[in-house]
Amino acid sequence: MSKLALTVTLLIGLLFGAVGGYALSQKLIIARGGGATMGFVPLANQLIEEPEVRQMTICAKLAMNQGQKIDNLALNLRLNRFLMSMDDGSQRPFFALIFAKAYLMGLADSLPQSGESAGEYRCDELTWLYKVDS
Repeated sequence: MSKLALTVTLLIGLLFGAVGGYALSQKLIIARGGGATMGFVPLANQLIEEPEVRQMTICAKLAMNQGQKIDNLALNLRLNRFLMSMDDGSQRPFFALIFAKAYLMGLADSLPQSGESAGEYRCDELTWLYKVDS
């Protein structure tokens, strides 16, 4: 066989292999439930719309932006409470919480960094959030 025939055969083989591999991987992802992403967006949206999650996360970020120390452990434990009802044995609720927390912290960064914003979200009610220097 000539070099041209070998090159063309190689390229056709690579093309068929790529198409076949892509199709097979898509079929496997669908068979496994979409890579555990089905329902992720509604779950994350449910967390974002939850008033307590919004308040805790936004107040924590506002406090951090003002240089205050917060109790991250207490914050995460309280946020994880919202995952109990959503727990289906997958990591999806946990990743939805991470996404919601990041989104809400970004939202807090877009707010005016003043006492007005903290007052709007009633941050003074969350006495457990702020660490006391000892």
